[in-house]
Amino acid sequence: AESSAAVNLKNALAVLTDIERQVIYQKYFMEFTVRDIAKSVGKSKSTVQRIIDAAEQKMANYFQN
Repeated sequence: AESSAAVNLKNALAVLTDIERQVIYQKYFMEFTVRDIAKSVGKSKSTVQRIIDAAEQKMANYFQN
């Protein structure tokens, strides 16, 4: 069975859009730089940073509830 932490993380990731989930995965699980993520998803570094910020805020809100 999955740990409650794993279930919580999976549920928090579920509130993200596909692009947010992809960017967060690359940043935290693959340890990509913002530049690497930008190349990977075909967006500018500033756009990727905004996506990261929005995704982190959504996840923080999820865990606060």
